[in-house]
Amino acid sequence: MVTSAEGGYTLVVPSSWKVQPGILPGTPWFGQVHITSYDPATIGRLGPEAPDMLPPQFGISLDLQLWWNPNGEALDQYAQRVHIGPDQHAILSGRYVTIAGRQAYRMTIQDEHGFQPSNGPVVITRQTRQVWIIPTDREDRVLVVYATPGESDLFPALEKIVGGLVLTRPASASLPVIHQREEIINGWLYDKTGAPIAGRRVEAKLMSYAEAVAAFSPGGGLLRIDRDPDELFWLVAVSGPDLPQGRGGLTATPPPTTWIMYEAPATSDRYEMTGTQYASTSTWPAGFDALPDRCR
Repeated sequence: MVTSAEGGYTLVVPSSWKVQPGILPGTPWFGQVHITSYDPATIGRLGPEAPDMLPPQFGISLDLQLWWNPNGEALDQYAQRVHIGPDQHAILSGRYVTIAGRQAYRMTIQDEHGFQPSNGPVVITRQTRQVWIIPTDREDRVLVVYATPGESDLFPALEKIVGGLVLTRPASASLPVIHQREEIINGWLYDKTGAPIAGRRVEAKLMSYAEAVAAFSPGGGLLRIDRDPDELFWLVAVSGPDLPQGRGGLTATPPPTTWIMYEAPATSDRYEMTGTQYASTSTWPAGFDALPDRCR
């Protein structure tokens, strides 16, 4: 039995299947689980023809993830914006079905990968993902469940597993703040000797992860929820002299950084799925001063 309290679901899978807490080995993601009928350690590297597609004879995988649905969009419309994996080519037919007593939406994603060998024609490899989009107790979130590849002989058994899914009310942990505002600010205002750095301005605002993500992507970002939206973060803005440069500059001598804005976890030391912005124009991130601050 696999249960996610924060994801609000329980399902039963064969005891021989492998269960991981997310899409990356060893890293727990909020409300996610990655289940495989095979041991991923035994697969090794796949060939260049389709490096991200598991041949169906190896088995099948099942992923459960919470995704944003910020506008409470109808599931058949929402499905058209679902994107999973680097080889997604098209969204095929879909229909409404009943899962865990709720009206869910089931669809098929067609993956396609092209490989050009040095001595022959292009090799095209295809697979399908079978996807279920299930409403949760919150209108702004859905549970996205997908099986890969759909061509596996194990798919009928997996379909029964999804049909037996049990939904519960999600529970979110409440963690204390262990990194205080002063700690964050002083790290930028003083050098290694303890001397103040002239001309530096630093502000840190306490907000939820959802609020911090919205500040970085006002027009919308990744739909998949990888961290607890209610987790507390410091959104930090720094301006002034001698700031570090961002990575991946397009010029050999990039212009000086004028300000930085980044997310710092307030309740842990986990920086996965956090963002940083570097600017070389203007002196302060636009709109920062108007953002909410839960400490005030």
